[in-house]
Amino acid sequence: MQTVFVIGLLLYSILLIINIVGIIRIISFYKKKYPLSKLQVHFYVLSLIFLIFRIIWLIFIDQKQLTPVLLLNRFAILGFYTCFTYLIFYWYILLELELELKLKSKLELELELELELELELELELELELELELELELELELELELELELELKLKLKLKLKLELKLKSKFKIKIKNN
Repeated sequence: MQTVFVIGLLLYSILLIINIVGIIRIISFYKKKYPLSKLQVHFYVLSLIFLIFRIIWLIFIDQKQLTPVLLLNRFAILGFYTCFTYLIFYWYILLELELELKLKSKLELELELELELELELELELELELELELELELELELELELELELELKLKLKLKLKLELKLKSKFKIKIKNN
């Protein structure tokens, strides 16, 4: 029984130190000197509220029958009780942190998917531009081929005309 009593007192003194550190951190947080997360502020505020309730319970309840042994017993009981409440707080904080991490990971995944979609759209646009350029090049080549064909045709016509002219000229020369 005495070891349980000593463990309870040790736990209470450790948790009292945590509360004092929490009070200092909250004060420095509000003075903007020490950054705290929302969860840390919740934890320290709740632990401060429990500290106040524990002190009220220690001092004001059954004050007539309060002996040093009863006071130490209450400290031991409060140590175990406070340890249990802190475990609940930490569990709550861990759950909130896990939820925040899941939300962040979901947001990161969504951002990655959006980035991938944007990249795919950019690639599609680039491919479309390349296809348009290829089509333009093909059209230019077709135009060039058509021009070459026209030139060849004109040359053929010119040659035919020249041949006809030559033949007419030859005929005229023969006739003369």
